[in-house]
Amino acid sequence: MEEQSGASAPAEDMEEGIDLLACSGISRGRAMGVLTSPELMADFFRTRLSWLFPPGSILKKCRPRVLRNRLGSRQVVSYRLVLAGEAGREAGPMMVVLKRYADAAEGKKTYATMRMLWENGFDHSSRLKISEPFSYLEDLKLLALGKARGMLLRNNLYQSGPVALARMRAVARWLAKLHHLDAGFEGIAPHQDEESSIRVFVDEMGGREHRLFLPRLEELAGIILARLSSFANVTPTPVHGDFQCENIFVDNDDVTVVDFDKFCRSDPARDLGYIIAQMRAMAFLMAAPGPVNQGLRAFWEEYLAAAAVAERDAFSARTSLFAARKCLQNIYYMSFVLPGEGMKIITVLLNEAERFSKADRVEQVLELPIAAGH
Repeated sequence: MEEQSGASAPAEDMEEGIDLLACSGISRGRAMGVLTSPELMADFFRTRLSWLFPPGSILKKCRPRVLRNRLGSRQVVSYRLVLAGEAGREAGPMMVVLKRYADAAEGKKTYATMRMLWENGFDHSSRLKISEPFSYLEDLKLLALGKARGMLLRNNLYQSGPVALARMRAVARWLAKLHHLDAGFEGIAPHQDEESSIRVFVDEMGGREHRLFLPRLEELAGIILARLSSFANVTPTPVHGDFQCENIFVDNDDVTVVDFDKFCRSDPARDLGYIIAQMRAMAFLMAAPGPVNQGLRAFWEEYLAAAAVAERDAFSARTSLFAARKCLQNIYYMSFVLPGEGMKIITVLLNEAERFSKADRVEQVLELPIAAGH
């Protein structure tokens, strides 16, 4: 998660305290003001989450730092909690992350998902894990988590050599572990209708500055949906739903994955296509195609080694289609983030989407240079 500077709560919020977060009409600015107030949040940890502290220790200082402040519903802040023991000596810092939800039910669902994963092998005893889900405070719509250790996978993309490739292989093992998880999933919803989401991407683009691309987008959507329909009987598995570099931390062979808001049941090729398309786009933006493609190939080979030999061709074809689908989503996103300015990257993403949509196997695209095309 990227760190950003935060601001302290205004005086009127100091009077109302942490309970202000329970108000449905609170603005994002005022909520963030509360979440970044050292005084308010120190009181919050002492009264609502003191059970997190080691026995006999007390909280001396609370230092907030904004990790993410999205235009959507989530705001994420980390807290460096300086503790002292009974003798008054500092007992060392403790790191806690709070994630705020606009929808209390969504936060509750994410917490239940993370508890299920934590209790089924993704805990601190494993090298392939998630951040520890401490608690969900439904009245305040706050999810309390442990802080992921290591560096963002995005920063590993710049690097080449055995260590960087080993990290990519470890990420592949994390994903294979999730996709092969054998647990009860009665409460996990299937992914939303694919045709509806793809139509949104295409229709929204048709009404914006980039509508000259509409014929190509329409053709792409048709190809992707037609080919995906031939794989309609694939057995769904648990999928992360947003498996990309900003949600993955690596530390040698340790991998910690965060952000399970889009967790669902679906084709496991969805996660693979997502990260492949995302990393290819990042390689173009960072002008670092060599290391990224090497890492992607190491990731793909490690993951595919866990698949049955008889299923690999179809699995690779589905992954390529989901990568094409993700390229469409990225084009949709870029048209909003960089309206009128992202023509070059949108052209590259279209070329990538066409390659992925027509490839028999995803490997055919992974061997190609990223910025080439018409």
